[in-house]
Amino acid sequence: MDSNFNGDLPPTYSNQKDSLRAPAISSQEMNLLILSYLQDSGFNHTAFTLNTEASLPLTKPNGPLERGLLIKYLQKGLLYDEIERSVRTDGTIVPYERPLRLLKDVDVQDFSIADASIPQPPPPALIAPMASDRPANAQIIVDPSTQIANSKRKHADSSDEADDDSSASMDTEKANDKYRRTARDVNKVKVRSSNNGPVPTPPKPKFKPGEAPREQMKKLTKAEAIWLEGHMGNVYATAFNPKYSNVSASSGADGILKIWTLPAVGREMKGKTLEVIDCSQLKGPPRKGDGRDITTIAWSSDGEMIMTGAYDGSVWIWTRNGDILMEKRVHKGPVFSVKFNKDGTRALTAGLDKRTIVWDIQTFDIEHQWQYHMGSILDADWLDNDILATAGGDRIIYVFKCGDPEPIKALYGHTREVNQVRWDPSGEYLASGSDDATIRVWKFSKEEPYDRRPQPDADCIRVMRGHEREIGCLIWAPQSNFLDKPLLLSGGMDGHVRLWNAESGELIWKCKHSKNHVFTADFSPDGRMLAVGGADGRITLWQSITGQIQKDWITSNGLYDLRWQAPEGNRIIFGTKNEGLAVIDVSKMPAC
Repeated sequence: MDSNFNGDLPPTYSNQKDSLRAPAISSQEMNLLILSYLQDSGFNHTAFTLNTEASLPLTKPNGPLERGLLIKYLQKGLLYDEIERSVRTDGTIVPYERPLRLLKDVDVQDFSIADASIPQPPPPALIAPMASDRPANAQIIVDPSTQIANSKRKHADSSDEADDDSSASMDTEKANDKYRRTARDVNKVKVRSSNNGPVPTPPKPKFKPGEAPREQMKKLTKAEAIWLEGHMGNVYATAFNPKYSNVSASSGADGILKIWTLPAVGREMKGKTLEVIDCSQLKGPPRKGDGRDITTIAWSSDGEMIMTGAYDGSVWIWTRNGDILMEKRVHKGPVFSVKFNKDGTRALTAGLDKRTIVWDIQTFDIEHQWQYHMGSILDADWLDNDILATAGGDRIIYVFKCGDPEPIKALYGHTREVNQVRWDPSGEYLASGSDDATIRVWKFSKEEPYDRRPQPDADCIRVMRGHEREIGCLIWAPQSNFLDKPLLLSGGMDGHVRLWNAESGELIWKCKHSKNHVFTADFSPDGRMLAVGGADGRITLWQSITGQIQKDWITSNGLYDLRWQAPEGNRIIFGTKNEGLAVIDVSKMPAC
């Protein structure tokens, strides 16, 4: 305090200072200040843990917090304490010769003894998902004997190592895992009604699908599928060209994008004679952990460009013939999603660094950039040429519009990380899948100006429950004359697949597909069939409406990605662990 301070104090100060009320501050505000300090200081993991445990994304501060705000308030508090210590009860001032130091001069309470004036955290039994995601009279019961490791891995789970040889434990050390984060143990929660009545169960399926016993499944042989050789290690992403149906692409742990030219439909395929273009992102043989893994790929709608995102944060755009158009390394961490917009004039990239970037394809420069998520961005999808949705570890779904510096929508409701967001073909619905084992469907009016800031759950029309574990994949059925309603397929870490009427929330059918995880699925171009691949190596073709199995195979290793050829729909391409890449001509396969 300044020793020259001679200001007169009010004569009644000594009587009033003890009765002054301290400004009110909530625990959420305190947590937000601490979170801001942790982020400013680079303690990202600690900040993520605090954000998750305190449910901070569900709060709504008025705008971003000023940098260093916690330090600023602490300094002001020290000044106040210094003034208070300097003023005696008779009003005389005894100035301090030096500024107060936070921990040496301020009394530090022994917090090992509970203070009734200090709010205590709730016991674990009271920590539960938000109220909107359970019945109003639900009571949360914690089973202390059961703990699950919530290590989020799209293609791996450490528990898989205990499975038998027929189950593929997906590689836990590879980079395509868009959910790869430090494992944390959480209490397994059970929901029980307070009136001892049962919690409402999910609706019964309209159809009962067929399910072949595992020992009766046909093993997929090299004679029945064309195995495309060349990748070194796991193949994480596959994609047929939307314009040139005999062209496909694949990428994986070796950091190489391969563009394959298959024979025309109807002609025999021979894997060793196929034309292939290698697009190498790095020179030299791959080294474990060097970050070259290509985690995601996407074609432009005209089929002339393909984009890749890698674990080292790099983003590349190539021509269909393998020429480099763009090479950027802007992201500070793995890239989990790359997508072209509908007309191919823009492309988005998003990933671990919480940033969503939109690129101008004419100049290959950054056109827009947002950083509103408080956790990693796990998925993103375009609605049209201007509007996109993102989702991630903070449990929030943001909708952005190019040209608007702020989100035009923020959708709340999920209680755990959101793994998938997908717009339906009509653009009317947005589906999201989460670690909370639910699927939410959000409705958007085509006439809506997209400038309304909704309240939580304001646009959520359906919450579909039934999966027992995290949602691993979401796929919309294509628009076709065969289908008269919006169908949504979900696959979970519980090994189940479920087909829903997204408009009504009706469960059409469900089936136990894999022993462990379902990571990938795709509809045929006409929507009549769907293919599903699991971590145990099973590939199944179903009739989409009835759920009846048409073909069922088992491979030696688990599947990472699976895509159906369009528009013919005769072929399916899939990438696996270790075995690489394969193409099946479903029109030539005998039925089960």
